[in-house]
Amino acid sequence: MIKKLLATTILLTGSQFTLAGLLDEDPEAVIAPDVQSKEVGIADLDTEFFELGVYGGIISIGEFNTVPIIGLSANFHATEDLFIQANYAIAKAGDSIYELVGGGANTPFLTDKQREYTSYDFLVGWNIFPGEVFFSKNSTFNSAFYLLGGVGNTDFAGNKNFTFTWGTGYRIIFLEGLSAHIDFKDHVHDTELSGSSRTTHNIEFSGGVNYFF
Repeated sequence: MIKKLLATTILLTGSQFTLAGLLDEDPEAVIAPDVQSKEVGIADLDTEFFELGVYGGIISIGEFNTVPIIGLSANFHATEDLFIQANYAIAKAGDSIYELVGGGANTPFLTDKQREYTSYDFLVGWNIFPGEVFFSKNSTFNSAFYLLGGVGNTDFAGNKNFTFTWGTGYRIIFLEGLSAHIDFKDHVHDTELSGSSRTTHNIEFSGGVNYFF
């Protein structure tokens, strides 16, 4: 019986010394997880609210065929989700349906000067679906799908027409200060070019690059 009590006392005493030794040790020496962090580059905006850019694409001008269009764009980011956009674009219309189908090639429907197409608009944009694009495990770029809407003016065939513009777009910020975007816009205005008043839709599809500052 005495031997059993001595053995139990020795066992408990050894456990206390072991526990005390563990408590006295440096915690970092007891638990030293091997965690390696990876740096992921994310292109974002810090204090840049303005951006300027150029864009180009194609536009369908009423009853005329589809032609190239180029333009300048300026944006002011009022909040994280809302921005104001101003655009100026030029194009030159080709032959009309009347000239192509009705045999009017010998009597042009418009002069070269009247075929010059100029538009400018002021739009409000809403980043409806902000997100990120992953090109690799170490490269992440901010992106946003946005809606556009506003008013402007279309100068074509010698007439200046008040225009409603709406559309959608998608933007990717590749580097801090540089972004790329694609846009779909519909420029809607009334015209009497064909002899009667009607509403025409000038459909534009374009893409461009912008610089933040």
